[in-house]
Amino acid sequence: MNKYILFASLSAILSLNNQAGEFLPSSALGIGHGGYNYWTNSPFTNTVHTGSQWIASVDGNWGRPVFFFSENGRRNPQFNEQGLPQYIQENTFLRLLVWPFHHAEPGAPFRAGSGVGMWTVEWKGEADIRLAVGTFLPDASTAPETGSALNGRRVYRMEKDNVQGHLHVLAVNPERPLTGLNVWLPHPEAPETRSLSRQDGFWHPLFLGMLGDLDLAFQRFMDWNSTNASPQRDWEDRRLPGHVFQHGVLNRRSVGPNGPVNRPTGMAFEHMVDLVNQTGNDMWICLPHLATDDFVRNLARLIRFGSDGRMPYTGPVENPAFAPLREDLRVWVEHSNEIWSNGPSFAQGDWAGARSRELGISKPQFNARRAAEIWQIFQEVFEGTDRLVRVAALWSGNMNYNEAYLRELADFGGAMTPSSLPDIVSPTTYFGNGIQDWAHEQAILNRHREAGRSWFYTPEDFLANPRRGEHRPVSKSMDDPYWESPEFTAHLEAALLEWKQRIFSGATLAGGGFDTTGVGGGFPAGLRHKVRERFGRDLPIVSYEGGPSLYTDYLNSSDERSRGITAFVNQLNRMPGFEEVYRTHLNIARSNGLEVHGAFVDLGRWGRFGQWGHLEYPGQDPADSPKWQTLQNWMRDMALIRTPTRPVNAVPHFVTPGELPQAAFGAEIRHALEAAGGDGDLSLTLIGDTLCGGMSIAADPENPARMILKGTPTRTGWQYVYLRVNDADGDAAWRVFGFEVIGGPGVLLDAVFNGPGTTATVRAMEQNRLSWSGLRPGAPFSEAGGTARGDDGRGVRILSDMDGLVFSVSQANERRADATLASAIADEEYFTFTLEPAPGTSLDLRHAAITLIWERTQYHAPRAFSVFTSLTGGREDATIFTLQREPGMGSVANTRFLLPGTAAFASVSRPLEIRLVFHGSQWDHHARIHGLRIETDSASEAAQ
Repeated sequence: MNKYILFASLSAILSLNNQAGEFLPSSALGIGHGGYNYWTNSPFTNTVHTGSQWIASVDGNWGRPVFFFSENGRRNPQFNEQGLPQYIQENTFLRLLVWPFHHAEPGAPFRAGSGVGMWTVEWKGEADIRLAVGTFLPDASTAPETGSALNGRRVYRMEKDNVQGHLHVLAVNPERPLTGLNVWLPHPEAPETRSLSRQDGFWHPLFLGMLGDLDLAFQRFMDWNSTNASPQRDWEDRRLPGHVFQHGVLNRRSVGPNGPVNRPTGMAFEHMVDLVNQTGNDMWICLPHLATDDFVRNLARLIRFGSDGRMPYTGPVENPAFAPLREDLRVWVEHSNEIWSNGPSFAQGDWAGARSRELGISKPQFNARRAAEIWQIFQEVFEGTDRLVRVAALWSGNMNYNEAYLRELADFGGAMTPSSLPDIVSPTTYFGNGIQDWAHEQAILNRHREAGRSWFYTPEDFLANPRRGEHRPVSKSMDDPYWESPEFTAHLEAALLEWKQRIFSGATLAGGGFDTTGVGGGFPAGLRHKVRERFGRDLPIVSYEGGPSLYTDYLNSSDERSRGITAFVNQLNRMPGFEEVYRTHLNIARSNGLEVHGAFVDLGRWGRFGQWGHLEYPGQDPADSPKWQTLQNWMRDMALIRTPTRPVNAVPHFVTPGELPQAAFGAEIRHALEAAGGDGDLSLTLIGDTLCGGMSIAADPENPARMILKGTPTRTGWQYVYLRVNDADGDAAWRVFGFEVIGGPGVLLDAVFNGPGTTATVRAMEQNRLSWSGLRPGAPFSEAGGTARGDDGRGVRILSDMDGLVFSVSQANERRADATLASAIADEEYFTFTLEPAPGTSLDLRHAAITLIWERTQYHAPRAFSVFTSLTGGREDATIFTLQREPGMGSVANTRFLLPGTAAFASVSRPLEIRLVFHGSQWDHHARIHGLRIETDSASEAAQ
C-alpha cells in the first residue's frame, strides 16, 4: 500500500473515535535508536563522531584514555572546547577508533560494508593525521603520506579484508592547532571512487534510507542521550553540537549512591531535533535523572525555539543557528529510563531510591512526582500540551509498582496547577519465553549422541570459573560442519516450534535478561483496566521498548569455547520463521490494548547480551532480516486494525470455542472456525500456527467469516492456530484455537491428572508393552524435621480435595537459598513412578523423551525439579536433568527431558524407577501436575 494512502486510511479510522482531548498516535510503530560507536555503526557521514575517547599512545603500547575533564570538572588544556587536540604530549601520539573497527566475528555476517572503499581524512590546522590501515591514494590527497600539513586532506582505500577505522594524530602545531577534523566514509553510490562530504549532509545516506523504510509514530533517543546512569545535571554538562565526538565521557561525576564515574554523555540535542525534522517523525526524549529544573527548562526551550549552539533561544528567532522542532511535530517526554531499576548500569534507580528515602515517600511516589514536575515545565515552555506527549513509563514485570506509580501521578499531578497528567502509559513488549534455555537444555541432553543427532555442544567440558569450580560444555567450533548442516536447520526449526508452543499455550517461561517478562504480548492484559480505574478513561498503551529479548550471557561466558548457545540464538533471529513468532507476539499485545509498538532498537550488533538490532549492520538488505520485515508488515497491518480500547459500534467475535475436540494420531479431523458480529464484512487472518504435516487451515470459499481446519495429525501433543477477525471499520478480536493429539507410534504413556489426588487417566500405551505404577509421593508431609534452615517441614503434601494433582513441598521460609536440591533429597520431597516392560520383553529407552506438564500455581511453589533413575543412582551428582529456568506463576509449562543414551537403557527388561525431586520452594505454596508423557526416541525425533 502507498504510505500516503495508508496514513489516510489510518487517520480515517482514528477520527471515528478520537475523544475530545485524547491523544492518538499517527502510526502503530515507533523505534529507538541503537547506540553507535567504533564496533557497531555510524549514522554520520563524518565517522569521527562515532569516536568517544582519545587514547594517548607510545610506540609498541596501545595507550591509555585521555579525558576531556578532570574529576573536579576542569577541562584538560590539551583539548579545546570541541574536543580537538591543541598539542601532542612529548613522546606520544593520539589514537582514535571510529566505525568500522573490529568488525570480524566468526559465524557472523560481514558487517563493515559501509567502510569498504574510499575514505577521506580532512583537518583544519597544522597537523599530521593518518589512517593506520588502508592504501594511501596520493593523487586524491593534498598532503603527502607522512608529515604535518596545514588544512590537509589524505585519501585512502579500504579493502574488505582490512577495513578498520584506526586514526593516528602524530603531531599538532600549538601555534596552529586543530579547529576541525572529518573522516568521510565511502559514498554508498560509488564507494570505490568517491567519499561522502559536507555537501552530503550530517546523516549517512544508508541511515536515512533505513528510516525511510518505515512510517514512524516517533523516534526514541534514549540510547543516543546515554540516558542510563547519565552524569548530566546542569545545562553546562550537555554535549555541544560542534563537539568532535557525539558520545563518550565528558563530565566524570558520580551518578548515584555509590554509583559509577566516567559515564558517557550522549549526542547534542540539536542533532536529534534535526533528524526528526528531516524525517517528519515525533521526537521522544528521555530526561537525565539528575537534570535540574533549569536543565529541563533549557531543553524544552531548545526543542521549541532552537539554539545558538550553546544556549537555547527563549522565543522564536529568524534564521536560528540550530532549528527548533517543526511545528507539525510533537515531543514525547519521559523521565529518565527504567528508573525503578538499580545497579551500576541503572544507577538512576539507586538515585531515585535514595531521594525517596530522603523525602520519606516510596520510590514509585518519587518517580511519579518528578515526572509530573518535568511535564509541567515543558507545559509552561510550550504554553500548553498540544505538542506534548507526556509518557508514564511502567515496569511491565511489577504491577504493584505500576499501581502505586499511577496512583501518585493521578493524585499529585492532578493537584498541580495546571494539572500535569500522562497522555500515554508505556510498558515494554519484550518476549523470549526462555527459548534460549530450552535450546541449551536440548544441546546438553543430546551432547553425547552420535554424529547427526547431537546439537551444538560436544561431550567435553572446560573449567569456566576456577574460583567457583564451574564447568561448562565445550561448543562445536564455528568451522564445524554442524553449522552448515541440515541438522542445524532442523534444530532451529524445532526451537521455533517450541517457542510458538509456549506462546500459544500461555506459558510464561521467562528467559535470561532483566527485561523479559515472559507475559504474552509483553505486558498483562489487565493493564488497561488498571489505567481506566485510576484515570477514569483509557489511555493509549505505547511501548517504549520491545521485541525479542534473548540473553545468553549466563550460559555463554566470555570464553570462545562456550559461544555455541549464542551462535544458535543469533541464527534463530535470522530464520524466516522468526517473523511468525514476532508477529504472533505483537498481535497478542494488540489484543491487550497496545496502540504503538516501540521497537528497541533499529540497528545494533548481536551477541550474548541480546540481539537487539532489528538490523545487524548499516546497509543490510531489509529482506535479509525477518525482524525488520516484521516491523514493516506490522506498521501496514495495524494501520487498519483498532485496539480493544476504542471500538466503533459492534465488535466482531469468534463463535467457535478455543478448545477443540481431542484428536487421535493418524485419524482425519475437520473443524470450522467461525466468527460473527461486527459491522460490515468480516475478514479472518491467520496470525500463526503449530500445525504438523498433514494438517492445513484455509479460508472457506463459501463464507469469509469462517476458516476450515482439517487433515490428519502426524504429531502427538497440542497443536494451535491463532486467528484474528476484523470488521469493516477496523474493530478486531483474536483467539487461539487448540486441540490435543493423543497416541501415535512410540508413545509409551500419556497420563492426565484431571481428578482429585494422584490418580490419572492413561490415554495411550503402545501395545501394552509396559505397566506403569502411577505417581507416588515420597515421604508424607510432616511439620517436623527438614534440613533447610527455618521451620520447613518434610515430605510432600497432597491436596486431595482439589482437581488435578495439587501438591506442595515446604523447603524454606525466609531464605529461598535454603531450598536446595540437597535438602529436597534428604527430606524425600519427590514423586516417583516405575515403568516395567511386559513379561519376556524389553524396551530400548535410550534418549526416550519424558514430558512433564506442570504449573506453579502460587509464587513460592517449587521453581525447579531434578530427575534421577534407578539405573543411574539417587545422589545429588547423579541427576540426568535439572530444570534450568523457572516457569512463570500461573501458566502451564511443558518440560521435556531425555533419558540417558547409555547402554544400560538399551534393553530395559526389569522395572525402571524414575524420581522427580522438586526444590526451590518456600513456605507451603502449591504446584500442580497436569500430565506426563513418555515417548521412545523415534517418536521424540518425529516430534521435533
